[in-house]
Amino acid sequence: MTGHDLSTVLAKKVATFLPDLPDSGAEEIFPGFDRVTIRGRLEIGGRLVLTPGALWFRPHRFNVVPMEFGIPIDEVVAIDDVSEALRRKVQFTLRSGARPTFLVWGIPGFVEKVQRARGAS
Repeated sequence: MTGHDLSTVLAKKVATFLPDLPDSGAEEIFPGFDRVTIRGRLEIGGRLVLTPGALWFRPHRFNVVPMEFGIPIDEVVAIDDVSEALRRKVQFTLRSGARPTFLVWGIPGFVEKVQRARGAS
């Protein structure tokens, strides 16, 4: 994650960003993202990295949309477990109204670490 302060990594998780869900914020995160031109379901695999100031998503190099992005911790207003059956999903509601959602295992422990980071900011 070049250009980002990762001197203090609080947590790392293998994750998949789900940009084609309603209100995912993909249009804000990826300039030119157009949900209509994508056929089928788009899922971007990568890694979530939690630092004291942001939650970073770094996609794998071989993804269709290989752009990393960060969510400032102070922009997160809610964190919800929105899992369905075996698809473990966590959703972050941002001040802007965007709700980026990620597939990730170990949601309770990860949410706890994000909550602690939010409390410290």
